[in-house]
Parts: sequence; structure tokens; C-alpha cells
Amino acid sequence: MFDMEKQKSGQQPKALAMAILNAAKNIDNLEKIRPSVESIGKIHVGLHVLPEHYPLVGECLLIAIKEVLQDAASDEVIEAWGKAYGAIADFYINIEAKIYQNT
Repeated sequence: MFDMEKQKSGQQPKALAMAILNAAKNIDNLEKIRPSVESIGKIHVGLHVLPEHYPLVGECLLIAIKEVLQDAASDEVIEAWGKAYGAIADFYINIEAKIYQNT
């Protein structure tokens, strides 16, 4: 589903990381990032991203976090990131559901 040219150039991984970072920074008030999520959601809908795709991304994200943090990736840290990702994914899924309804 990812644009392979953007994968090769590093744009796609960077965009994904920045979107997750932005959401994590606003985890207590995801409404603050609604405009950017709606913009990303339109792209996701155009690519036919579905709710069932989010768990796989979450699994890969947690693996990447473990690789980057190494010893600092305690069970508590990974659990917290897993919960945060679940909330972020739900926020995206709900916004994208509304976009799908309007298309």
C-alpha cells in the first residue's frame, strides 16, 4: 500500500513516524490533530486502507520501537506504546469510516 518511491527515498517511513509522534504528543487530546488525520484519512481511503490493516502496522511499530530503544524498551514502555497506538488507530479508523461513508 505504500508508495515504493517514497519508501526508497525515506519519505514514507518519515511521514509515518512523524504522524505517530504527532499523535503520541497529543494522546490526551487527539482532537487537536483532527485536521491532519482527516487529510491523511483521505489518502488512506484512496488507498483502501481498512480497519484490519491497523493491527499489523501496530505490531511492526512495536517491533521497531524495541529495536530502537533496545534495553530501554521495558515491558511497561512497550505496553504503553501499544495502548497509545490502539487509541491512535481507533481515532484514524473512526475518521476514515466517516470519509468512506461520504464517498
